[in-house]
Amino acid sequence: SDAMSTRQTLSLRAYGRSSQVLSNIRVKRRVMSHRHHAARITCATIPEQDKRKTYWEKDAEHAIDLLRGDVELDDVDRANIAHTLKMLAWLASTGQRAGSSGSTRFTSAPEDLLPDVDLPPAEPVRRTKLPREAEASPGYSNTILLQGFNWTSCSYSGGWYNHVQELATDIASAGFSHVYLPPPSQSVSDEGYLPQQLYQLNSKYGSKDQLVNVIKKLHESGVKAVADIVINHRCADKQNDRGEWVIFSDEVDHAGSSLSWGDWAIVGNDPAFSGTGAPASGEIYGPAPDLDHSNPALRGALVDWLNWLDTEIGYDGWRFDFAKGYSPIFTEEYVRSSVGPESFCVGEIWTSCMYGPNGLNANQDPHRQVLADWVDANKSTSSVFDFTTKAILQEAVNDQFWRLKDERNRPPGFIGWWPNRAVTFVDNHDTGGTQNHWPFPQEHLMQGYAYILTHPGIPCVFWDHFREYGEEIARLIEVRKKADVKAESPVSIKAAEDRLYLAEVTGDRGSLLIKLGSQYELGSLLAPDSKYELLTSGANYAVWGKLHPKWEKTLNSLSSIE
Repeated sequence: SDAMSTRQTLSLRAYGRSSQVLSNIRVKRRVMSHRHHAARITCATIPEQDKRKTYWEKDAEHAIDLLRGDVELDDVDRANIAHTLKMLAWLASTGQRAGSSGSTRFTSAPEDLLPDVDLPPAEPVRRTKLPREAEASPGYSNTILLQGFNWTSCSYSGGWYNHVQELATDIASAGFSHVYLPPPSQSVSDEGYLPQQLYQLNSKYGSKDQLVNVIKKLHESGVKAVADIVINHRCADKQNDRGEWVIFSDEVDHAGSSLSWGDWAIVGNDPAFSGTGAPASGEIYGPAPDLDHSNPALRGALVDWLNWLDTEIGYDGWRFDFAKGYSPIFTEEYVRSSVGPESFCVGEIWTSCMYGPNGLNANQDPHRQVLADWVDANKSTSSVFDFTTKAILQEAVNDQFWRLKDERNRPPGFIGWWPNRAVTFVDNHDTGGTQNHWPFPQEHLMQGYAYILTHPGIPCVFWDHFREYGEEIARLIEVRKKADVKAESPVSIKAAEDRLYLAEVTGDRGSLLIKLGSQYELGSLLAPDSKYELLTSGANYAVWGKLHPKWEKTLNSLSSIE
């Protein structure tokens, strides 16, 4: 989840539906990832000193073979693959590198940098199944998520699990339905993202018993617990006879399949590790061996572990870390074979947005198409973090609120296409906090929360913000609940200008009118006879509400929020 690479930046711009293509390609040479196949065909112009040049060149040759060969690709698929290769070849030749915000600028690719292959003209991104109508969904419609940790929680004096347990009642009182907790397993890194012994739950966050206790306390408070699942990669703990770290031991007694694995469990095309498994079905992670999820024995062992976390530890759902590292068809299997699709699950698909000479492009359809393709491919068994909305929203609050509607007058992020599978957020442990890779503007933070907590989608609040702005956030959650705004509730955008955003969101019990921006005069946008009453407000945001006729008798309880 670190800074975005150049390869990722251009792969998204040129081709936003690669997962859909890959799900249709049935060839033995799995040379492209489910999303970022382009990230692995940069090759043609990478400098000689790049130690991975041979690897990239090999994949480039395979990609070109796909274009030239008899693989069953339709014309649009072939055009987009070729166009992606073209753009990446150009960017690699410039030596540019995208920062954590993906802020690389580019124009067009010179033709003379392309491999010697006929390239059909690039086609626009196809929204094959979108926009789709929102449908109610158990486990998602009323979910309000809290990220229950930050990057330094592993160093908390007294143990992080104990700390969260002490605050369980406060978390429930604030209105959260779910808390996602940090990675539970023993890890090479204190934060938990380089797991080693999966069944060993004595971590830097606390002991196994403390973990069970915090989940029990959350359940008693009416809050569900979501585990941060890191299964894209795993750190080996032993070397083979060649001195390679490719042997995984399983030191904890448990029922189910063993997690004692060898080099067969590592993908065969990870350039940093000597795996003998199949090529990766997703993007290579880098710091640790990528696991071969195409191996049935490996998947079976992971399913056993997930079921153990569910039944023995008490978790209610999963947050899939680095979910772009393996095919979403495996994500579907992991969900269906453990907690089930009725439970809340979410995947992290962090990719770079499209930037031009003037900064973030207004149209981010290719970016949200990647999210849509991932959810489509896992058959909507898991939601996904709406990085598109974050990118647009944190630009919009800088007096660019015109960004907050697309060409169809819908929200421009993933919530505009598939709201009850879009987990909206302002910051997380990677983008904000002490890491601060891609932070939301601090001075506009509550405008961001006023947006995500009143709009469709599944809002997620970052721990640091909950602790610092808890009262304001709790008021916004209360407003959402009183109007019964759900993940799939409709939104009507009334104004999206430089200094003003105004939208009406219709919940099951009432409607909310949300205003963001420094422009105070609304003119006729808020009619005197509209029956809207001011419910809550803060720095450059305000929320009005009214109940539907059959709920009007409870209006006083809605308008008395302090």
